[in-house]
Amino acid sequence: MKCIVLSIGEGYLLPQNSLLNGRIKMDAANYYIQCGDLKEFDFLSGELKKL
Repeated sequence: MKCIVLSIGEGYLLPQNSLLNGRIKMDAANYYIQCGDLKEFDFLSGELKKL
C-alpha cells in the first residue's frame, strides 16, 4: 500500500494527452506505477478491502 500512497502523494501523474514511453497517448490522466513495484494482487486486494 505504501507504494500506491507514495505515488499519489508525490504526484506521479501522467496528464491526459501525454505520451507513455514516448509513444502511447493517454486518453485520461493516470497515476504511473511500475507493476514490479507492487505487491501480489491478493495482498493488495485484501488491504483495500480493509479500508
